[in-house]
Amino acid sequence: NRNNTDQLDHFMEQYKETKLLEDARKEREAKLMLQLITQYFGITRNSILDVAPKIVMKFMVNDLFTDLGSVILSKLLERDSERLLVESQDVSRKRDYSTKMVETLSKAAHVVSNIEGAGGASLEPEE
Repeated sequence: NRNNTDQLDHFMEQYKETKLLEDARKEREAKLMLQLITQYFGITRNSILDVAPKIVMKFMVNDLFTDLGSVILSKLLERDSERLLVESQDVSRKRDYSTKMVETLSKAAHVVSNIEGAGGASLEPEE
């Protein structure tokens, strides 16, 4: 009977030690899990903080790129529409010169064709 009691006490002692070791192991695992989860959420938070401004900037640049041409054109036309419609003196002078040159060359071509048609010397090389 005493032997059974000793064995039972010994078994209970081993059980308590095993239970304490298991409890200590579970506590370490729980602390480790808590640390890992905390680190994971820290990394995730930093990633979101890093990416959020980049996403906002991407959408802003896309909107700017899409609308920039029409905005610039409308602003230019608002301010400079009268100035853009006025012909500069240099362009006007060149246009007048070109018009006179076309008239002069047309008259010269008409004179040359009259000379050729009247039996005069031809400007074409003879074959």
